[in-house]
Amino acid sequence: MKRAWTETTQLEWTRRRDAFRERKQLPPLEELRTSDDPKDRKAYEGALSAERRCLSDRLDAHSTKAVAWPLEKPPICGYPAPFAGTLYLPDNYHQTHGESKTRFRQGDDLNYIVYAFYEQKVDSDYPGVNYVARDGICIKRHEFLGPMPHVTGFQFSENAGTARIEWWDAKAWSK
Repeated sequence: MKRAWTETTQLEWTRRRDAFRERKQLPPLEELRTSDDPKDRKAYEGALSAERRCLSDRLDAHSTKAVAWPLEKPPICGYPAPFAGTLYLPDNYHQTHGESKTRFRQGDDLNYIVYAFYEQKVDSDYPGVNYVARDGICIKRHEFLGPMPHVTGFQFSENAGTARIEWWDAKAWSK
């Protein structure tokens, strides 16, 4: 969601942040920012760094729990490609046996491309450890990516024309 920042919304947000800092018995950031004291400047930079870290952690927690979809099931929501390029798909856990590449066009559903690729059946001599079905009756690619791989999104490089999957393994992170 894009937020339209106006003077009013900025002021409201700053007031909430300063009230939060006041409850923790910390000085307002504006006071630290405008101070000439090097200690205050250092405290200001530290506070901004802590805020960035907190926001990043909240965003990661939201995306992994609310947006991630399990690879063994079809995705519920589409993810339109912002540009045309190449999608890199790891062949197994930690990419120890390489990765495959597939081309996509702008507007293609990247979630469906990923699902279709990992839903493919493979031979019994496929490299890597099968984390799901050791008996190998109907082996599929996603079984080599860990116990419960989830797709949380994509990392894009528009200049290079590439996209890589952002993963979350629910079983590994639940410990």
